[in-house]
Amino acid sequence: MADWVSLLNAHLAAGQPRVEILGYFRQTGNFMATSLSGVLEEVTERFDGLLDTEWVVRPLDDVASALTVLLAAPQPETETGIRWTAGLVLHGGAGVPCGAVTSTARAVLWRISPAIVGAWKRDHEDENGRLNPSERGGGWGAVAEDVGRQLVGRWTARSQTTVQGLIDS
Repeated sequence: MADWVSLLNAHLAAGQPRVEILGYFRQTGNFMATSLSGVLEEVTERFDGLLDTEWVVRPLDDVASALTVLLAAPQPETETGIRWTAGLVLHGGAGVPCGAVTSTARAVLWRISPAIVGAWKRDHEDENGRLNPSERGGGWGAVAEDVGRQLVGRWTARSQTTVQGLIDS
């Protein structure tokens, strides 16, 4: 992973505004970066075309504040065979200033800010209490798609564990 970060940083150093990846969390493809630019769109554009994927860039302060809200959110009612997993759904731009988000069969959803939605994802467990791989329901990507259908735009979703790990990296 360190080689990958070095490669990305070499590319990011070649333009303006300057962006540098400071850390990452496990092998998730989630990175923490810094830039002197305070313009989100300028920083986001620097990632366009890297690794043949769409990037979602969010200011660290926004994500950290949303994580605080998420950690204070009550877990949904216990359901037999269900493990609730907390996470954040992040917009790939300035956000969507208005509009309600409705929970789905996949997740309990609520607005935290124009650019961030809180989520309790409903994960199915097998008879041994482990995650049931045959009933994934699309994972976090499907939760992001659910939000995108409701609020429009490019969204990505990550578990609280991944977000916290990235902040702590």
